[in-house]
Amino acid sequence: MTRTVRRPVLVPSVALSVALSVALATSGCSGDDDPVDQRDDVADRTASVQAAAQTLIPAVGDGVGVLSYSSSGQARWQICGMPPSPSGAEYVAEVSITATESVPSSYADSIVAAVESQGWTIDSSTADVIVAVNDDLELTARYQGGVINLMISAPCLDVSGDDAERLADLPADDLALTATP
Repeated sequence: MTRTVRRPVLVPSVALSVALSVALATSGCSGDDDPVDQRDDVADRTASVQAAAQTLIPAVGDGVGVLSYSSSGQARWQICGMPPSPSGAEYVAEVSITATESVPSSYADSIVAAVESQGWTIDSSTADVIVAVNDDLELTARYQGGVINLMISAPCLDVSGDDAERLADLPADDLALTATP
């Protein structure tokens, strides 16, 4: 059987750059951080996670013989910490692999091989979770019952609670992942 895995093409939200500028330029930022530096940090973290998602998620998909994803995948800002005192915002890309050519008992080895082939380092591994790191990014792969949930995240960005909420309110970016058997 021949299968084609289409590489993700990220479709950034049109409103993202405008919303980031408005969100951070019009608000009081936490600490002594310059709002321009925070906008740069937001853009850098967004770009880093999206670039990692473009290569790492398809590599894991290839490793396990992906047949389908739960959706095309999304990346978005989320609030770090617990209300009422959030500690900032983090950018996270997520997708689930819902069908594969592999048996679940081979997922761990396949995921580790795929992740390491992309230059990531395995940080921890348990019976159903693998955590890998590359620079300041983290991949968490959870697998159980034939489903593999993949999440790539950047560290929490220290912004005010209002700025964290503004970032979290931005529309999600579509990762445009597809698997065609």
